Amino acid sequence: MPRILEAGGRRIPFLRWSLIRMLLGMRKLTTDWQVGDGREEALGAHVAANAPAGDLDAAIDAIDRFGYEQSFLINVGDEKGALLDRAVEATAPKLLLELGTYVGYSALRTARAMPDGARLDKNAYLPDLETIFERGWLHPGSRIVGDNIKFPGAPEFRAYLNERDGGEWRVTEHETTPSTRR
Repeated sequence: MPRILEAGGRRIPFLRWSLIRMLLGMRKLTTDWQVGDGREEALGAHVAANAPAGDLDAAIDAIDRFGYEQSFLINVGDEKGALLDRAVEATAPKLLLELGTYVGYSALRTARAMPDGARLDKNAYLPDLETIFERGWLHPGSRIVGDNIKFPGAPEFRAYLNERDGGEWRVTEHETTPSTRR
């Protein structure tokens, strides 16, 4: 398989084989998502074969390469991952909760960026966020980071955050494209 197409040191948008293949199967993606078609198992095998145990950087790089070269993944990716890294590093939290998961990519990035002694957990978007908010577990300085909330979408989660923008918290959306994940 050829290397990823680049121009001027940046990847060329929408010219990845994995993205083109995903677009050709868009109807299946929007009805059945991507879970269960074998790519998760293939990713696991790829990471196990290409990243030494315990090496977060190598595991993250292996996932990025797999997503670019073999099969499109709906995961945070490296562009949005850098935003996540900065949010975790700027906040230096002692307890982190990750809501919604796919292949664990953002959990790896979060674990790499969080301070010594911090702890991580992850489950589902809106119901968990509502419970966390209702119980008063968020405090000044807390950060909520959501991925793929526009597409494939988490409209209820996004609406919940935006309805409270400027009141209980401030919402910042970052525009990223799947073609510039690395």
